[in-house]
Amino acid sequence: MVDNTLTMEENPIVEHMGLRAKGKPLGLRRWMASWRSRLGWSFLALVVATVVLLWSPTVIIPPSQPEEPRLVYVVDHGMHSRLVLPDGAGGLVQYTYGDWQYFALQQQTVVTALQALFWPTPATLGRRYLSNISQVNQTLTDRQRQVLELEVSGVQVTQLRSRLDTWFTDHQDTQVHHPASDLHFVKVEPSYTVFHNSNHELVSWLHDLDCGVRGFVVWPNFKVKT
Repeated sequence: MVDNTLTMEENPIVEHMGLRAKGKPLGLRRWMASWRSRLGWSFLALVVATVVLLWSPTVIIPPSQPEEPRLVYVVDHGMHSRLVLPDGAGGLVQYTYGDWQYFALQQQTVVTALQALFWPTPATLGRRYLSNISQVNQTLTDRQRQVLELEVSGVQVTQLRSRLDTWFTDHQDTQVHHPASDLHFVKVEPSYTVFHNSNHELVSWLHDLDCGVRGFVVWPNFKVKT
């Protein structure tokens, strides 16, 4: 009677699973240790790549030859960003986007913060009129003092401002006012999440101004390409 049983050295499954080293079978423990080591290095590489992406600046590329050029400003307020446009009458108007409950209603608890980050919640559009950019600088703390200046098309500024003002007006029955910041807020759609926060909305506005944006967007870490 012929014995058809394969030895460990002859078993193709053993070969496929990488259980052979230098002509000798590896023990199960050594094989598992080898895979744990590979998974560990893969996880470390993923963590490093994530950190690099998060801390690398998001580069704003203004249009090269804008029609009727106007200055606009991107403002870093720590965890969120705002856009400041000329108001067409010699002043400025600031727009911001955020979570309705946490940002507009100022219900800033651990629960509302987690809901804003990880669950689709109602959003808000904020607006404030300014006489000059120094009013923005006065509201920034030492950790929130980045105001970026870029030149874009005046025609597209007018179009974007009109669209944002219409968006605001269409929801002004929900309007609330913060005397301390002088911001007026209305409740809007789309929903707010960590995947669509103020910085993502700002990038959308910059695209409307014919700006290119390069990089990974989570929080405000913008710089302007010169």
